[in-house]
Amino acid sequence: MAVTRRGGRKRLPDKTKDLKGTLRKDRQQQAPGPDGQRPAVPGSISPRAQQLMDRLMDAASELDYIDSHHPDIYLLLALRLEQVESNYDFLRKNGSTYTSESRYGGTTIKLRPQARLYSEALKHAHQLLIEVGMTPSAMSRILRGTTKPTADDEWEDFK
Repeated sequence: MAVTRRGGRKRLPDKTKDLKGTLRKDRQQQAPGPDGQRPAVPGSISPRAQQLMDRLMDAASELDYIDSHHPDIYLLLALRLEQVESNYDFLRKNGSTYTSESRYGGTTIKLRPQARLYSEALKHAHQLLIEVGMTPSAMSRILRGTTKPTADDEWEDFK
């Protein structure tokens, strides 16, 4: 039976805790870590989504996050980023508003549906980027602990 989480903060990854120095072996879950293998990419996605997915997986490989068991999150993120690009291109060409005539004879300025779709896709893509650890904040937390102090660092004992 799997244990489900109910509210509260999201768990920090064990790698992040290890880098921060707050990892406790007695509380560590026995889940396997990333296997370092690229997931298989389905052939039914568009060439642009394929490019975006390859770029995301390259970045995940560099951060040692890549795992062959989770292709869906990269696929979902690539598709969402493709939607962001297509809606942005449409809005750049056509503008984010349009005018229509009201039933009383006046003109009304309305927001295009693509603007709302763009906003939703952008928010969802941002959430997915956070989820896979590819925002600047997530990367800095992970990479902060990878630098080794120099030998002449007088504060080394206090870190």
